[in-house]
Amino acid sequence: PSQYLVTMDSDDNSEEWATEELPPFPSANQLEQNQPTFVFDDSYWETKPVDLDQNRHDPNSDAEGLEGHPMILVDFTVLSSGTIHCKFDAKSVNDPMAVKDLRSSIEKSYNKYASDAALLAERTVVPCGSSVWRPALQSLRMEKPGHYFCPIFPLVEDKT
Repeated sequence: PSQYLVTMDSDDNSEEWATEELPPFPSANQLEQNQPTFVFDDSYWETKPVDLDQNRHDPNSDAEGLEGHPMILVDFTVLSSGTIHCKFDAKSVNDPMAVKDLRSSIEKSYNKYASDAALLAERTVVPCGSSVWRPALQSLRMEKPGHYFCPIFPLVEDKT
């Protein structure tokens, strides 16, 4: 078995020999005879591509089995006159405390925002279902880069 020297902390002057085995490096004879050896390349890091659309809901398909509840997606950038945004990172926001305050305010007045014709027409408020809101949110964020859209669910006492 191969062993190698391990130095512990920089403050520690002690050294000890590690006891784990290193993979053997192929000898010249093994390389010439094409014997199986360990692969010394980046294949460990390779992954298979993932189909992101496989779990998306097809709006033309039968919606049986999907339980959803009404909710809204709100463009906080428009409502805050541009002070809340995600210009530098699509999955982040520049002012999380302002988002918390605005979200709380909208949740308390959910029915007002969900039925406001002007906000709906401008697509500042987008009605959605709770079973498909994640892909809809991604789509809106790609459609309007830099705008921070937030999912708003009705409070329990507003549900009928």
